[in-house]
Amino acid sequence: AAAEPGALTAVMKSPTGDGATGLAVVAPDGTMRIAMRDLAPTSGPEVYEAWAILPESAPMPLGGFQVGSNGVGYLEAGGLPTQSGVVLALTREPGPGATAPSSDPVSVGTATSSG
Repeated sequence: AAAEPGALTAVMKSPTGDGATGLAVVAPDGTMRIAMRDLAPTSGPEVYEAWAILPESAPMPLGGFQVGSNGVGYLEAGGLPTQSGVVLALTREPGPGATAPSSDPVSVGTATSSG
């Protein structure tokens, strides 16, 4: 997907410099795929929620996923803005359906043109 003309890519990194890392791709049709590693496992209803953040806008929830003991997580979502500079963030939430982040991001990246 990252090789598609017009695709955006974001290298996801922990704001503290250690921990969760990954890669996110936003296709020209607004479909986003994110693959993460080194995440702490979720338990019960906990999820990692992905967010799209544009300047002067509230974070837009993209969907959540759970993580097992291997620390790997994956999400595919649609409806993303396709402009370069959109910030993608991942937070750990107490359950699915969050409409605003309840914690600081565990991983963040800025989507830019891959071409």
